[in-house]
Amino acid sequence: MDKSSSSSRKDRKTIEKNRRDQMKDLYSQLNSLVPQDASRSRDGMPLPDQIDEATNYITNLQGNVESLRQQKDSLRGGTSGSGGGGSSRGRRTGLSNSPVQVQINETGGALEIILVTGLE
Repeated sequence: MDKSSSSSRKDRKTIEKNRRDQMKDLYSQLNSLVPQDASRSRDGMPLPDQIDEATNYITNLQGNVESLRQQKDSLRGGTSGSGGGGSSRGRRTGLSNSPVQVQINETGGALEIILVTGLE
């Protein structure tokens, strides 16, 4: 029984070490995705501060995306809100006798622009 207890303890230690290594790799990946501020180095920054910085960066990006989406809608003449959801919208732009046609499709968060030239 002492052998199984010792084996079980080693297994738990190995599992915990693997979990810590995986978390360390994930933190490192997250840290690499956030642009580094020239005035501060994140290497010496505590982990909770690094996570706060990543969270703030993501929040700012979401605000920028929303602002750009509204700007895009106003430029397209659309009145749709920020929903976007999973709907797909398409719009053709260009004169019927124009040699250039542009089709803009929005599906969820993706924007597809199709440019067709030389329709003669």
